[in-house]
Amino acid sequence: MTTLSATATLHIRAIVTGAKWNSDWYPPIATCYLNGQIITVGSATWTTSPSQSRTIRWTDIGGFDFIGQTADAMKNEAGESYGLIRDDEILLQVLPLGNMAIVYGSFSVLAMKPISKPVVSFGVVPIAEMYTGIPCTLAAGGSREKHLIVGRDGNLWLIKATVGMFGGDSYEVKNLGYSEFFADMVKNCDALAGKNLISVLYNKQDDEFYISNGYQHFMYCTEGLTELGTAIAGFINLENSAITDTAVKTSIGMKPVGFTMQNDAKFAYETDNIDLGLSGIKTIESVTVVGAFADTALIEVMVKWRNSRKQAFNETSWKRVSPEGYCVPMVAGLDLRICVRANTYLDAEVNNLIVGWKLTDKRFIRGMQNADRASS
Repeated sequence: MTTLSATATLHIRAIVTGAKWNSDWYPPIATCYLNGQIITVGSATWTTSPSQSRTIRWTDIGGFDFIGQTADAMKNEAGESYGLIRDDEILLQVLPLGNMAIVYGSFSVLAMKPISKPVVSFGVVPIAEMYTGIPCTLAAGGSREKHLIVGRDGNLWLIKATVGMFGGDSYEVKNLGYSEFFADMVKNCDALAGKNLISVLYNKQDDEFYISNGYQHFMYCTEGLTELGTAIAGFINLENSAITDTAVKTSIGMKPVGFTMQNDAKFAYETDNIDLGLSGIKTIESVTVVGAFADTALIEVMVKWRNSRKQAFNETSWKRVSPEGYCVPMVAGLDLRICVRANTYLDAEVNNLIVGWKLTDKRFIRGMQNADRASS
């Protein structure tokens, strides 16, 4: 996703000296494609009022022709506008939303709604509900259905495409909060120096947003926010694809673990440490994998265990589950991790793990146990 944005910007810069782009215009910070038109926003260089840093330009429909350059005056489709809130505004990102475009600035958020009267153009209006901007270009991400941003105010904001009361495109804005997680992240973000930049990446297939500044990593979905142990900077969707080792190495410079050809791609899942809130030794007697897998999938379970938190984990052998997802690993330990794998990732989904366990270490039990039998 980052590569595509960079490519678009490089394309703009490549024609700076051409007739389609005025030599007095600085390269834009961000671009997007919307229904046959290219929209460019911002500039890294501040100029006299109105500054090019808050300039919005859009082309003719079906061509790369800007107003004042090679745009067709008879068609009257190309145009330009400006950020409306502050003169020192820097427009940092533009993303399509439905049939609109949303422009994210350093102090405000603008909606570009297509209009047909008096001429075909865009109406550019501030989104009053979003009283914030974004700290850097990558702090907004999403699809044509919805966007998520880390606001300059430290909150997460969600904006969805909807249908207006009288028809036509509209939007719904929601302040999700979570400033206790992102306020410091925004404070430490230095866009000018390129340090601690915040990125928002959207995984449409799983409907998940990944947020990171390189040090802290979060995932947001409809169920809420959760912190991750590693950053997700990008992903490749291999569904309905067959990728050879050579193609993978050529395209991303390395071979992802577990992926060669599509039919050989593996599914693997591992829980975090499980101590069940008890300090003693626990025995896992059974594991039931609840989920959905391909009919031909071979599903196996393995348990990692250790009896001291200073030790490395030991591993049991992999055990194949029954058609109902049931297996009996029979392993005891202080800390435990349950691992699930299948020989194909196709249609693989783990919804729950049902663990049958018992406490075999009685040293940490306080109070009376089996009192009736003891007193008889």
